[in-house]
Amino acid sequence: SCQKWMWTCDQKRPCCEDMVCKLWCKIIK
Repeated sequence: SCQKWMWTCDQKRPCCEDMVCKLWCKIIK
């Protein structure tokens, strides 16, 4: 399952497409 609203992401729980966590992922990395 993918993450929808978490601020962190990893290979085990990747962000869902077009979700908030994906934006945070890019910002943090």
